[in-house]
Parts: sequence; structure tokens; C-alpha cells
Amino acid sequence: MIIIEGLIVFLIVGLMSFFSNIPPGFVNVKVIETSLFKGYHKAIKVALGAAIAELTYAGAALITSLFIQRFPVLVFFLGIFITVILIVFAYKYFTGKSYAEQIEDSKIEFTDDDKERNHYVYGLGLGLLNPQMFPYWFLFFTVTLTSYDIQFSSSYYLAIAGAVLGGFALLWTYSILAAKYRRKIFTVFAKYPINLYVGWMFIVLAIFQIVRLYLSCPAEEITSLYNSFF
Repeated sequence: MIIIEGLIVFLIVGLMSFFSNIPPGFVNVKVIETSLFKGYHKAIKVALGAAIAELTYAGAALITSLFIQRFPVLVFFLGIFITVILIVFAYKYFTGKSYAEQIEDSKIEFTDDDKERNHYVYGLGLGLLNPQMFPYWFLFFTVTLTSYDIQFSSSYYLAIAGAVLGGFALLWTYSILAAKYRRKIFTVFAKYPINLYVGWMFIVLAIFQIVRLYLSCPAEEITSLYNSFF
């Protein structure tokens, strides 16, 4: 049972981490640049450094999410807010520009700064300059890990591992595709309706959240809180 639960948590978080990071963000572009101009192996070093940063943010987000679970009323109202955010995200991905259009509009120019650097430290710095990872993982862990009745504490460690390895797997994919396809790398991803995949992912999370709110509504605590104010 412990293996099955851990594997489920690991796979869900890992896949979420991989697909949600596909859009061409700052770290992705720098990993591709490194692969283009410095070589595949140095790009992997950058990806490993960025993975350490993601470990830090994801770990902090998980600890914060678990702490907040001690306050059922706060969790309930936070859950309502998160549900709205998830639906907004889904709407954005369904109605927004496709991945190919985003690439076209961003006009990404790969350049070589010709600097010698420690690529592990460089990747770590790039990851730490991406602080939106914390609210993203906080939102994700608050929805998923409270919707699923975690029985074993080891599953929390596997959730962090899934977040880190999923993000690293994407950077590794970008590295190897950049080495193979060079500057046409984004055309490989642009062939697929990635924005729709991500949109459906947020819809599924929103449904999980709505079911969880319905099943775990702290009616007595909310009534007590209401009476204390009014």
C-alpha cells in the first residue's frame, strides 16, 4: 500500500511539473541557449542547478500547505479562492494563444554571452530568480494533497521528488532537443495543442477541489465563526 500511494503521488506531481513548465520561460530559454552554444552536457548542469532551486521552492510550498491544514475554516475559504483561480487559468489556456503563437510573439533570440561560469551555480541562480514557483506549488499541493487522503508521510517526500524530477525532465528534454534540432527546437512542441492539455489539467484540478470542498466543508466551524462576529 505504501508503495502504491507513493507511486501515485510521485507520478501525478511529476507529470504536473513537466507539462505545466513547457511554456518557454526564462529558465527553459537559458537551458536551450547553453545546449546550443556550450553543449548538451553543460546544459544538463544548468538543469540540475535549477532543479535544486525548484526543490527549495516546492519544499517550502509543501510545508506551508501542510501548516495551513491545521485551520479548517481558513482552508475552506482558501479552497474557494483556489478553485476560482484554477478555473481562470483553464479559461486562459483554452481561449488564449496557442503554444506556436506564443513562440512567434515572444521572438526569442538565442545569444551566446561567451562567459566562463560554473553551470551548476548558474542554473541554481536562474531557478532562484523564478520565485513564482512557490505560489504555484503552494496552490498545487493545497489542492491535490488535501484531496487525496495521504496515509504515509513518505508520500510527501515523493511529492517533492516528483516536482523536482518532473521539472528536471522537461529541462533535460529541452537540452536534448536543442542539441538535435538547434534553433528549430520550439517547432517540435508547437505541433501539439499544449495549451489545451494544460487547460484540461486545470479543469481536472478544479473538479477535485470542488468535490473536496463539498465533502470537507467545516459547517460547524463556519457557523461558530459567523456567530462570533454577528
